[in-house]
Amino acid sequence: MTRKGNRRLRRVLYVAVVNMCNLRPDAAVSRFVARKKKSGLNRKAAIVAGCAKLARIIHSMLRHGTAYKEI
Repeated sequence: MTRKGNRRLRRVLYVAVVNMCNLRPDAAVSRFVARKKKSGLNRKAAIVAGCAKLARIIHSMLRHGTAYKEI
C-alpha cells in the first residue's frame, strides 16, 4: 500500500473492505478481492486492490448522484 493520499481515508477503506469480505462474501467488492486472491495476489495486496475498486465505486456514485445498487 502506498502512502499517497489521505491516511484516514486509506484506513477507512481498508477496514471497510476487510469487513465486507468477512460479512458479505457475495458483495461485488468481496468477489473482486476473491478473484484477485485466486489469480495469485497475496491477501493484503488483494484487499488493497479492493480498496481501489471501492473508491472508484464511491467516486462514480458521487459524480453521478446515484445510490449504490448491487449488480
